Amino acid sequence: MALLIPTLAALLVVSAFTALLLLALVASAFVALLLALVASAFVALLLALVTSAFVALLLALVTSAFVALLLALVTSAFTALLLLALVASAFTALLLLALVASAFTALLLLALVASAFVALLLALVTSAFTALLLLALVASAFTALLLLALVVSAFTALLEVLVAATSADTGRLVTSIPNPSENNEIPITAQFLPHLYNL
Repeated sequence: MALLIPTLAALLVVSAFTALLLLALVASAFVALLLALVASAFVALLLALVTSAFVALLLALVTSAFVALLLALVTSAFTALLLLALVASAFTALLLLALVASAFTALLLLALVASAFVALLLALVTSAFTALLLLALVASAFTALLLLALVVSAFTALLEVLVAATSADTGRLVTSIPNPSENNEIPITAQFLPHLYNL
């Protein structure tokens, strides 16, 4: 127990000395790092100043060139737009002229079709009217023929009746011998229509 205490004290002294050495090393490293950081920051600042000056000069040159190029592009674009507007107006005028011409042509074709349709309709109406007239003439002729046939047939029947009556009267006069005992009075109607009494 008596030996343990001095040993622990010695270990504490050694550890404290080691800690101090490490602290000195850390402090020197920190100082060196700080100096390096300051130097690098100064160098970086100088480089940044030089770079910013160069970049500013370059940007000024680029900006002036870009502005000139942009002005040239705007001028050319404006000229192109003017030319495009002129071309579009000319094309629109041509398109309107083509539309007017096509509409006029369509109206002419429609008028021709309408006139042809009217002419065809008139021809159809005329032909139908002519056909109706011919049909009326044929119907009237057929009616006249029917009436003529009826009249002829009636006249033929009348002639046949008259011929039959005449032949009956002639045969009666030849074959019959008057009987004094019979009533030979002939009615008045028999004198005009003898064929009715021959039946």
